[in-house]
Amino acid sequence: LLFYPVQYEGEESSRNVFYTGAAPNQQAIPAVDYFLEELGVEKFALLGTDYVYPRTTNNILEQYLTDNGIAADDIFVNYTPFGHSDWQTIVSDIKKFGSAGKKTAVVSTINGDANIPFYKELGNQGISAEDIPVVAFSVGEEELSGMDTSALVGHLAAWNYFESVESP
Repeated sequence: LLFYPVQYEGEESSRNVFYTGAAPNQQAIPAVDYFLEELGVEKFALLGTDYVYPRTTNNILEQYLTDNGIAADDIFVNYTPFGHSDWQTIVSDIKKFGSAGKKTAVVSTINGDANIPFYKELGNQGISAEDIPVVAFSVGEEELSGMDTSALVGHLAAWNYFESVESP
């Protein structure tokens, strides 16, 4: 038996595996719904580390977004290798993508320590959550604890739980 505790793409099942993490319909879809319904987002940048979870989740989200009236031209998708650290060009591309007058957001399946330089570059280029909010599915509290979070105020994370939050 395998107990699989992290989020997963949800397109498989096994009688030998207990999946205890969130699938896209439990994590990604509600986060996108929040952007659509509460923030009025009309353009989406789907950023991910290049492996199965981000690719599958983003495929699901692309279809979900188009089913909800978002034009294909209003969806930007980019994948980077594990540990990617040079975010200057990609963040510039997102800034340009978001400058067309439509409310833009980033849905991030960037994994692990690559989040640190990503968020740092957002701050370097003056992108705040008011301009282009980010919701992250794969940033952990450990990465955040080692960062200057002053530039991150207003950005979001969607997890099953946060260990540092003293609340049910």
